[in-house]
Amino acid sequence: MLLTFANKATQKVFRMEADLVITADGPNSFVRNKYLPKIQRQYVGYIAWRGTVHEKEVPASTRAVDGTCEPGERLLNFLWYTNESAESLEEIMTDAFDSRRRHNIVPAGHVRKDVWNRLLDKAQTKPLPASLLDIIAKIKRPFIQVITELSSPQAAFENGRVLVVGDALSLYRPHTAFSATQAAFHALCVQSIGEVDIIIAGGGTAGCIVASRLSDTDPNLSILVIERGSNNYNLPNVVKPAFMFTHVIPGSKTTTFHKGRKEEQLNDREVIVPSGSILGGGSSVNFLMYTRGQRSDFDSWQTAGWSADEILPYLKKLETYHGPGPRDRHGYEGPVHVSGGTYRVPRSEDDFIAAAKNVGWPELQDAQDLDSNNGVQRAMRYVSPDGQRQDVAHTYLHPRLLDGNHPNLHIVVESRVIRILFQNKKATGVEYVPDPDHQPNPTHVQDSVRRIRARKLVIASCGTFGTPPLLERSGIGNREILNRAGVSDVIAHIPGVGEAYSDHHLLVYSYRSSLAPEETMDALAGGRLDPGELLKNNDKILGWNAMDITCKLRPSEADVAALGPKFQEAWDRDFKTNPNKPLLLMSLINTFPSLPIGLPVGQYLAVSAFSVYPYSRGRLHITGTSLSDPVDFVTGFFSDPHGVDIKKCVWAYKKQREIVRRMENYRGEVSGTHPPFPAESQAACAEIGEPIGPDVADIEYTPEDDIIIEHWLRENVGTAWHSLGTCKMAPLDQMGVVDANLNVHGIENLKVIDLSIPPLDVAANTNNTAMAIGEKGADICIHELALV
Repeated sequence: MLLTFANKATQKVFRMEADLVITADGPNSFVRNKYLPKIQRQYVGYIAWRGTVHEKEVPASTRAVDGTCEPGERLLNFLWYTNESAESLEEIMTDAFDSRRRHNIVPAGHVRKDVWNRLLDKAQTKPLPASLLDIIAKIKRPFIQVITELSSPQAAFENGRVLVVGDALSLYRPHTAFSATQAAFHALCVQSIGEVDIIIAGGGTAGCIVASRLSDTDPNLSILVIERGSNNYNLPNVVKPAFMFTHVIPGSKTTTFHKGRKEEQLNDREVIVPSGSILGGGSSVNFLMYTRGQRSDFDSWQTAGWSADEILPYLKKLETYHGPGPRDRHGYEGPVHVSGGTYRVPRSEDDFIAAAKNVGWPELQDAQDLDSNNGVQRAMRYVSPDGQRQDVAHTYLHPRLLDGNHPNLHIVVESRVIRILFQNKKATGVEYVPDPDHQPNPTHVQDSVRRIRARKLVIASCGTFGTPPLLERSGIGNREILNRAGVSDVIAHIPGVGEAYSDHHLLVYSYRSSLAPEETMDALAGGRLDPGELLKNNDKILGWNAMDITCKLRPSEADVAALGPKFQEAWDRDFKTNPNKPLLLMSLINTFPSLPIGLPVGQYLAVSAFSVYPYSRGRLHITGTSLSDPVDFVTGFFSDPHGVDIKKCVWAYKKQREIVRRMENYRGEVSGTHPPFPAESQAACAEIGEPIGPDVADIEYTPEDDIIIEHWLRENVGTAWHSLGTCKMAPLDQMGVVDANLNVHGIENLKVIDLSIPPLDVAANTNNTAMAIGEKGADICIHELALV
């Protein structure tokens, strides 16, 4: 950073480069005014009349009041606070010599005589104690100080390279010696710059929870969270659920879009997979669906401390649950509220539930109790009863940053960790830079590298996409891949880093409906409702995510047999004897869930359907040591050798369509969001004027129809935003990266705590699992650091 400054006496200009600038230039701080021009001193309603008098000029009784200096040489300091209106300051603060209006201090000898005489008169009529009257009568050069205060909401600028301290940061009324106390405290803080106890690389879902829980346990523990994205505090598109689609539109700054390779099994498509890139991570940008994994999911990890019974306390700890279900399976005192929000559409809920029952699936009271399965449920959401998104930044982190009880919890946003630093095989800190995507001059980012040390622990929490590249740039990963990328210092050969990428395979199908305008979100998405007016009126629709139904479904034995011998084999091996495992998760969406370009004005429904427990796996690895080097990413969607994953989606397509066809509000399919069946096919899309009723016969699909479905699925399958598994928790010889305590194999003081660690999939939207990992990971750290 280049600084330009001048000697005020000589006017000589100097230029200097600095890594860190600490500005302590008082309450009129030039530097603070540069960054926060609206933060100015505020008059608090009173002033101080001040002056000094030599002790020889006052009686012995006055001199004896106090004093520790050599007798006969002291100056006695006089100070008297009086309330004065803001209007009267115009006269009081006018300089006697040049008639200039002084704003903070009228210097000694510059106080107007008439102003001072009025004070002397007030002293006689008050009256003041005799000792004070002795002093005030002898003062020849009084001065006046206006009492002001200010409080800056921010101390660090330029990604932490400029710090404002002391009275430049916060100015307090002078009666408690707090200014001196603050200066001493800031000096101690500055002394520790460059070193903290714990560094958390990534302020996503798990990272925010870990930081908050550690800070609660020991407020003296210095914790630094370094987040790539921006601060999400009170952003309307974060806190209001109805604006959730803004995060996935092209150009969004709250999301990173990861571009995969062309993949042959996807008809040479390059699939884009988004992930949260903002404080709070995915919890700040996801679609807010509350779903938990099944009991068999956690048990299948076969890792000590991570079974369903051992994870359940953390699932309960994180939530305040406002829904139905067994009380022993849910939490009621956690930071994250789970409710139905402020808006629902019972007509479409009831309609879908009745149609699903007609097809063979009952309504479940609570599909998130770890054991219920094979039915449909009225959805619960990560929305408070008053309609606010329950992201982890607002529920865990921000309250602690603002309450004044966690002074050692620090956040740096819009910054990326380049690599972890080591001494032999012990993690000792990180290097980080301003994130190029948030900088006006991204070409200068590499010149702004900062190092910070960790006395106790480094935690990688950059997520499924961020943690493997961080480890690889740091020298941890497959030696061959690291050498090819130009990583010269291989710290640990761990081949599992970046492997085993998994995601649920999502397809979304849209339908016309007879719902009323207020029963879908199409008016908001189509611009027919003014978001500003909705915010102004705090409209209840803002607390809605348009998803009122969630499902966990299994096929019948007849369905399984129809999907072929390879599918039957997989079913018999992995599902048949485990009724706890669904094959499909599904949601009803009361809107057209994409940009409605060219779509006729109307009310739409959609079904999102994703298969769980995919056999397909992908991978992601660095191609160079710089942040600007692309990541080699392969989704692996539909790549399993026996084609089981695509068969799941064929079955899902047919079953979701049979449910929707039986809904009273069904008015046909939206072409383009369904396979292009020929007109003569029973499956051909159509627009209808009336419901066809619950007793309609199932569509009979021909072999040609099945080919069309499979081709369309390969053209359209995408991410469910449920990426996980790229640093899985498993033994090293099983391609594991971390152990049961989340330690990177063979490395001291380095843990991974995020969604990259699950060794196998969960039958759920993954936000709940990420939060549970954060809670469990925090507990592991607390016990290892002996904080309890």
